[in-house]
Parts: sequence; C-alpha cells; structure tokens
Amino acid sequence: TCQFISSRADVAPTEYIAVLSRLQDSVPARPYSQVVAVIRGEFGKHPDELFDGFTRAPIASASLAQVHRARTKDGHDVAVKVQYPGIDRILETDLRNIAILVKILARIEKNFDFRIMMRELNKDMPRELDFELEGRSSERVAKDLAHRHDIRIPKVHWAETRRRVLTTELIEATKISDIEALLAEGIDPNQVALITTQAYREENDQINEFIIKEKNHLEASP
Repeated sequence: TCQFISSRADVAPTEYIAVLSRLQDSVPARPYSQVVAVIRGEFGKHPDELFDGFTRAPIASASLAQVHRARTKDGHDVAVKVQYPGIDRILETDLRNIAILVKILARIEKNFDFRIMMRELNKDMPRELDFELEGRSSERVAKDLAHRHDIRIPKVHWAETRRRVLTTELIEATKISDIEALLAEGIDPNQVALITTQAYREENDQINEFIIKEKNHLEASP
C-alpha cells in the first residue's frame, strides 16, 4: 500500500514520497528458502531445476515480491519476480488497518483525506497478487505501444510464469526517478517524462476505446 502511495506524487506530500519510494525496490529481502518454497509450490521444481542459473541474492525487493536474476534452459537472461509467501493475508490485514487510520486522519486533518485512494486500493491491490494477470497486461501494453521505438516492454516468458512467479526478459536500465544517473548518462529527464506521459495517454485512450466498443457491443446484443 505504501509502495502505491510512493508513486502518487500528485496527491502525497514530497516528504512522504521521498521515504516511501524506498519500498519500490529496497525492502529487506526474504530468505532464499522462502523463494524456493514458492517456486516449488508453483512449478513442483527447485529453481535450479527450472532454470540453468538462478542467483541466490535478489537484485531488487519490494513490498509484495523480490526479483532474482536467472537464465532459462534455452539461454535467455531473465528477471524472476517471486511473490512473498503469505503476502495475501498480510495485504488483507494491512488494508483493513490502513482504512481505519485513513478515516481517522481525514477527520483530524482535512488536507490529507486519502479515502478516495483507499477505495482504489481495495479494488486494485488484490489484483496485484496475480502475476499471470500482470503478464497479460504487460503484453497488452506492448501491443498497444508497438509503434513506438522509444519504449520497450520486457517480454514475458510464460513457461516460467505462474500466479505467484513472473518471469520476464531482463533489461538493464536506469531508474527514471534517478535524475543524477540519467544526467550522467546524457539522458534528458524532461524527455523521459514526456515519453512517459505520452505513453500513459496513448494507453489510456486505448483502454477507453475498448470500453466504448464493449459497451456498444453489449447494447447491440439482443
């Protein structure tokens, strides 16, 4: 939940964003034994059986999952996102507790009314735990933005993907919020922001067009 808020600089104070953004990829990692347990549960195999190589230490860890570098049996370098065991129960409890705190905060401090965000979180956060859904969404976005040569969406490796494990093409890159690193590489952060905004707008237009088509189809059906 806090990871979600960290991405909403449009509604949360700058100080909150600065602290909560650490949850995007720098959360203390879970033990490798838990990663093995999840992969066994999804595939019935140890990571070393499923992949030709699988790093024990994660390259990133966030609030719902951590990511390990690996290599598939056919020789592709991939990023394997493994969901934390029991995170669904933790998420459900957290959402209930945060909803109570948000309601209290809204009464005390009128300028920090996050109840609208909580309604959005309660609707969308459980879907975040379905990595197969995330993979399909990623492929839809890749298809919608295929005409753009300045955007690259990692390919999903479905043979190594399940509901709690998402395996995608590994792309080495600089985080778009790391302004100093972007400048050091000669990348204009303003251009990055423009590309991101354009992509978001285009994808949003695609979604709206799909909704309208579906609505017209349903209305035309007997």
